[in-house]
Amino acid sequence: MISAVSSLVAGVAAAGAVFYAAKQVGAATRDRREQRTREVDGVSVAWLPLEAPDHPDGDGLASWLYEFRIDNPAGLPIDDVRATVHFPMPVRRIRYSGRVEGETTSLQLTTPVIAAHGHRVWKRRLLLPFDADGTLEKTRAEVTFSTVSGERHVNHWPKHRASAGTAE
Repeated sequence: MISAVSSLVAGVAAAGAVFYAAKQVGAATRDRREQRTREVDGVSVAWLPLEAPDHPDGDGLASWLYEFRIDNPAGLPIDDVRATVHFPMPVRRIRYSGRVEGETTSLQLTTPVIAAHGHRVWKRRLLLPFDADGTLEKTRAEVTFSTVSGERHVNHWPKHRASAGTAE
């Protein structure tokens, strides 16, 4: 009888241990999946004027130097990375050679791969209206990329625009 009770207690304890281990494995898997989702959602594109003009040219335009940066916070690389920056007014890119391109409202940035926890930076000189500073707050961008599993993602920035009252 004692042997049967001991076997029953041991069986219940073993079943409890298996249940606890399965629950822990499930929680760890869920945590990893949520972490990966946060990392993918965190791939971002940012822009910053490095040089703002202090006076316009004769036509009211001025040369601005911008830095554009894509960050990959994930622990795995991303590839086929493409960002499109949308300006609220027409801009013209000034090439390193000095050649000025035609007007556009968007700028394309591409790179084949960004390493895990890595980033890619571009500097672009743009011709914009001299008084565009306030309007530039409406600039927005999206970054499109593939994960190592081949899934395609698009992230929009800014995620939330308080001044516009809408979330992207």
